[in-house]
Amino acid sequence: MRTRSVATGAVRIAATATAALLALAGCGGGSSDNSASESSSATGPAASGAPSPTVASSVGPPSPIPASGLVIHIDLVGGKPKTRPEPIVKVKTGDPITIVATADKFYEGTTPYEIHVHGFDYKLELTPGQPVVKTFTANQPAGTYEVEIENTSAHLFNLQIR
Repeated sequence: MRTRSVATGAVRIAATATAALLALAGCGGGSSDNSASESSSATGPAASGAPSPTVASSVGPPSPIPASGLVIHIDLVGGKPKTRPEPIVKVKTGDPITIVATADKFYEGTTPYEIHVHGFDYKLELTPGQPVVKTFTANQPAGTYEVEIENTSAHLFNLQIR
């Protein structure tokens, strides 16, 4: 009996994942230039039943979370990270990085929270309930780059490129 319910759950998850992939495939594709595509836990939204992440820019279809590279999840609850990333996130030059961010509310009414990746000058505007995914390559000079909540200047972590 227990095995049956596990199998049923696995089928539901597989069906959900398949439906999500078909929905993404129907969006028409688009270029996969990581330097311009925008898209943080290593599990995808289809497995959790969460809404599909959206691209931080206004160009192209939603971007799925990549299967490889560093993925950092930032979930703002009440304007603060639910779980903080490591204080220093170390990567090598050329490594792919994906930040997946969500917020449960707007900053002071109707203004989206904004996560800013200094040095790269990437800004992720967070609309409540809609995951934003930003994928990029660690292509800046070796050094340390701050990632913060721009609205409050709250430091999230340092991205260290080696």
